Amino acid sequence: MSKKIKFFHVIMLDESGSMSSIQDETISGFNETVQQIKADAEENIDTQEHTVCLVTFNGNVDQPIWLEGVDSLSEINTNSYSPGGMTALRDAIGQTIVDLKKDLKDELKSNERVDIFLTIITDGQDTASREHSGSDIKAMIDSLDMDNDDSPWTVAFMGASADIVTAGQHMGFKAVMSSQFDANSVGTQAMFKGHNAGRSTYSKGIARGLGKASAEALYAVSSASGQSMTDKEVDEWIDKNAPEAKKDSND
Repeated sequence: MSKKIKFFHVIMLDESGSMSSIQDETISGFNETVQQIKADAEENIDTQEHTVCLVTFNGNVDQPIWLEGVDSLSEINTNSYSPGGMTALRDAIGQTIVDLKKDLKDELKSNERVDIFLTIITDGQDTASREHSGSDIKAMIDSLDMDNDDSPWTVAFMGASADIVTAGQHMGFKAVMSSQFDANSVGTQAMFKGHNAGRSTYSKGIARGLGKASAEALYAVSSASGQSMTDKEVDEWIDKNAPEAKKDSND
């Protein structure tokens, strides 16, 4: 029997003061993400082993959930998500990558397939980082070798302005996995809907043994439409666009 793919969901959620204007929409969208992750874990239980991390950041960086089973991921409310303070975006990214590399060193060295799906959601530019510069983060992102189809790392970056998304791309985030949203009720809801659809379709692609580039292309298609692909639609997309990209999930 093939070994399961180790799938790590890492969500980095901005909790700075400027997020207060979209607090309700962020709570609702995050809770939909929780439901989606749990549904994906259940749907792909035969081929994937899912683990979750939640990182929140304002002027500080917190890890309320770190490398735990999906059952530990709970919905949030106004008590557990209360925006305030500044935005230490670079420090949050740097600390998260450093800690993941340290804590997953055995998995990353193994011959088993590992997929680390890092999601970053922010509405503002960095205003508070003390430990990491933009060039530091660029070097870290480059070290993940995300253009290599065998890299375990995927980063989805959602920013609330074109400037933020551009800054993210300057730090090394892929354009195909980056998106801009309007920091209002409609824009935030649409961002979460698109991301959750893309996340679900990405997971289906990985379950079928797709390499990263093809799985990310699936994410981009689903995210743009706001609709998760059905199993049949994923199979048809693979047959049409990437028939050679199916890989043994044990590679």
